[in-house]
This record gives sequence, C-alpha cells and structure tokens, in this order.
Amino acid sequence: AKCPPKITSDLSLRDMTIVAGHEFSITVPFTASPSPKAHWSINGYEVISDTRVTIELSSHESKFFNKKAKRSDTGTYSIQLTNSEGSDQATCKVLVVDKPSPPQKPVDAYDITPETCTLSWRPPQDDGGSNITNYVVEKL
Repeated sequence: AKCPPKITSDLSLRDMTIVAGHEFSITVPFTASPSPKAHWSINGYEVISDTRVTIELSSHESKFFNKKAKRSDTGTYSIQLTNSEGSDQATCKVLVVDKPSPPQKPVDAYDITPETCTLSWRPPQDDGGSNITNYVVEKL
C-alpha cells in the first residue's frame, strides 16, 4: 500500500553538542511507500555531500554523517522526506564546541610596578560555543 513518509522516532533527532574534530551522525528512521527523497539542510541551506559530510538513504532510514565536525557546522539541521503521497520533516540543533579564539587587541598593561601589573584585553571573537571561565597569561 502506498503511504506518505512518516518519521517513526523522535529519539534520533535530539539536540546535541559535539566537540570539534569529532564525528557525529543523525539517523532518521521512517516508513514510506514509494521510497521518499531525503533533503537535508543546515540553517536553511541544502547539504551537499563531500569527503567530510555524507548522506545515506535506505528504504527505512536516512543518515547524515559528519566525520570531522567544525565550529561552522553549528546550526539547525532539518530533514524533509517527500514521495508522491506526501512528506514529513524533523529538525534538531547541533552545537559544535571548540577552544575559543585568542582575545582581541588591544592588550594593555597599566598600574605597572617592579613586581606586578594589571592587564586588560577584549574578549575573543568566538567563545568556542560556551562561556569563557578563565584565561591563561603567559610570560614571553
């Protein structure tokens, strides 16, 4: 019997946090007849497969696979399954965290004494996806 695509589990589409450099996948099980086409997008832009990102489609599931996450992969991931009978869609959020970028200039030193000084700088452009809790100051 013909039927429109129906995503059969919400468990596979949970929001996730991934460490940059690691792999991740999103598997979406479904029922449909005839087999649907799967369209994946990130922040509304269609996903194009390459050596790092692949999309697989079988008769019962579609799988998005990223073998090396980077910060720019952060976003809202959507899948739309469509066949001649209808469509279904689902989304999840992916946050890719990494070490933050360096603090921005200017770095200023003031209240300088022979033993101490006070330093100030502007926060980094990219916080790496989470709050900055401390800085490491190195003497050159």
